[in-house]
Amino acid sequence: MIKRYLLFVILLAVCGLATAGCSKEEDSSTSGIKIYRANASFDTLVWEYRDELEKEYGLTDGTIPGNPGHSDEELRASEIDEMLRLLSSAPVTKGCFKLIPDGVTVNSWSFGQDGQLIMDFNSAYNNLDVPGELLCRAGIVKSLCQIEGVEYVEFQIEGKPLALSNGNIVRLMTAQDFIDNTGTDTKFAQIVNITVYFADADGTEMSESLLRVEYDGQRTLEEIVLYELIEGPLEAQTDLYPIMPEGTVVNKVSSKDGICYVDFNDIFLAGREGVSSEITIYGVVNSLVEISYITKVYISIDGTPLKNYGGLAVNGALGRRPELITIEKAGDIAE
Repeated sequence: MIKRYLLFVILLAVCGLATAGCSKEEDSSTSGIKIYRANASFDTLVWEYRDELEKEYGLTDGTIPGNPGHSDEELRASEIDEMLRLLSSAPVTKGCFKLIPDGVTVNSWSFGQDGQLIMDFNSAYNNLDVPGELLCRAGIVKSLCQIEGVEYVEFQIEGKPLALSNGNIVRLMTAQDFIDNTGTDTKFAQIVNITVYFADADGTEMSESLLRVEYDGQRTLEEIVLYELIEGPLEAQTDLYPIMPEGTVVNKVSSKDGICYVDFNDIFLAGREGVSSEITIYGVVNSLVEISYITKVYISIDGTPLKNYGGLAVNGALGRRPELITIEKAGDIAE
């Protein structure tokens, strides 16, 4: 189930961590750096503090930040190595379980660009079940992103990007991409911030809607954006109107080399009453192009390339049309 919220103009990080299990209040005796663990039912992240584990296992080797004689890169590398050792170590607190199971190992890690850390795991990682994999991934990312200079983490399996059971590729992740739900009826979830475009009152222009979406972590950004377009604006967005025909279904969506390929069912051809064909088509295009790795969108209907939409010529992959967007504004403030 997907939960949708309007975004604040200034986004506040939502990382509400459960306080059950081995989680505890930070005090002056700890560094505050957390090693994330799983709770007993393996559906919530909990943690132990790094310096307490270092004392227990004697892993500190004198090359962590604050010691002279080491370059910034050496210190950061040492931090990463130590973090990975602790993530693979057995918890010392009752009720905690390590996130990286026996048999799953890190083949190597390397730095990419702009704070990107690339982690390459062995093929045993693919044997993790869906909820366990999401929790494992979240805990590793949250742990590593505490290290200065690490802003994004990418997972690879034997040199290839991590693909989920449904074939979706997992791209760059940050600590803020994951949240915990608490309570007996909730499960661990992932969160994402997206921008989608809906029609204005006369259906000839579009305005942006900034949304914070909580979901199960198994959908791609493309699928989430299209889902939100089909669902339409939130009730609070009284000045925005849907652009998609009722009954529209996404048969398939994938992205390659900057182009997003979207295949709709034939109901999409009916259009939306009161909305121009241009706004429906470019509402889809402008929304998907908001995703950083997409520059153009190619639309087909039941496998057949779309050439004409309500009199609008549609030729191949379409790029963003910013002139159709009214003055861009952030979504209304809402909890």
